[in-house]
This record gives sequence, C-alpha cells and structure tokens, in this order.
Amino acid sequence: MKLPPDDPLIRPSRRWYWVAAALFVTCVLGGTLWMIIAVANAGRDGKQFVAPGVLELDVINPGYFQIWNETDAVVDGRRYKSGAFLPATIKFSVTEFETGSRLPLTEPAITIREAGGGELRAAVVRFEAPAPGRYVVRALGTFPPRVFSVAPAGGGLLSAFAGGSLLCALGGIAAPLIAFLIFTRRGRARRALYGPDC
Repeated sequence: MKLPPDDPLIRPSRRWYWVAAALFVTCVLGGTLWMIIAVANAGRDGKQFVAPGVLELDVINPGYFQIWNETDAVVDGRRYKSGAFLPATIKFSVTEFETGSRLPLTEPAITIREAGGGELRAAVVRFEAPAPGRYVVRALGTFPPRVFSVAPAGGGLLSAFAGGSLLCALGGIAAPLIAFLIFTRRGRARRALYGPDC
C-alpha cells in the first residue's frame, strides 16, 4: 500500500524533521560564529605602544593580560608594518610601577593568530597583574620600530570557545538523535496502522 507523503494518522508529524534540521543549523552555525567573533574581537580594547619602547598600563581589574604583536597598525597618525615573527633581540618585561617588582611572563594559554584585510595579529606574551595599579610594560632591543598592544587575556575568549564547542556538539549530536527518534516512532506508528509490510 502506497502511503501519502505525510499521513495525518502517523505521529509524530514529518514537520519534526524540520525542527531537528533547524536545531542542527542553529547550533552549529551559532557556535561557529560565536568563536569567530570572539577571536576577531580579542585584544581590540588593548593599549598600543611603539617598540622599542615602554607602556605604562593602568589596571583597574586584576587578571591576566596578553601582549599582542601588531603587524599593521597606525599610532599617532603613522603607519607601522612589521613581520609576523619577533626580532631575535627583543626582550619583554613587566614590572610594578611602585615597587619595581618584575612579573613572570609566560606564553599565551591559546596561540591566537588573526588575519583579515592584510592585517595579522598574534598574542605573544601573557602575564598576570595581581592587583589594581600601574604596571610598566617594556619591549626593548635593537630592531626597527613596530607596534605591540596590551589587552586583558580574559576568560571571555576561553568561555566563547567552550560555549561555541558545546553548541556545535549539541547540534551535531542532539539533532541526528531527534531525527532518528522521529524516524523510529513514525515507523512503529505506520506498522501499527497499515501492517508490518509498510
């Protein structure tokens, strides 16, 4: 017996396949866009400085910060272009303004590179400002002038990656599971109504 495309007697309706498809697209696209936007905005609120040089950084909210290598930037009306690789002679240091205490420097928790419109930015150094106050960031050495910026490393980026990955996983697992359950239940309903051969 040939059944109509969507027999009203068979439940759940085929419309639920569209629900599963919408869940898949929303979660996967939403999660991916969340991560892309987070990377694109990472470090945008940073303070730029020209190196070799020094930046005095006023910290209101303690936490982790990253030093970004800006390969194409404009500071005080002058454009600076430099390579993605750091000069061999460059030395970074961060000290507390009041005490002169040197803060330990580490590599970024996540290696972040952003490209777009001819610009490449990369997080190169990470440090923790333990308390509010003024800190002195130095990037010294013998090399042509280039631009760095300092911005909160923040859990925002890590949260975006965790949340985006979770959304993608939800779409990739839940949507196919829902579609399978719909298919199974519709098959049982069809056999109950029209016999085991349908």
